[in-house]
Amino acid sequence: MAVGLVNGIAIGALSGTIAALFTQQTRIGIVIGLAALTNLLVANLAGSGIPILLDALGQDPALASNIFMTMITDLVGFGGFLGIAALLL
Repeated sequence: MAVGLVNGIAIGALSGTIAALFTQQTRIGIVIGLAALTNLLVANLAGSGIPILLDALGQDPALASNIFMTMITDLVGFGGFLGIAALLL
């Protein structure tokens, strides 16, 4: 969890700053930064939690976890960006 948080803060701050400078709008930078932070935090949780869950269910985590992790990170990334944008813009 800590690794995802640190990566999310670093990449969110960097991408948010670049977006704000590029568009000349601080709110766009905040939306991009928060979306990156959220996506990296959820990706970290999914990447560590899904294989553990699949192993507990008796499934092979190496074969089944990639599709679930991709689905979750894509849904949270896209939906989180649109949700944050709808709230802040």
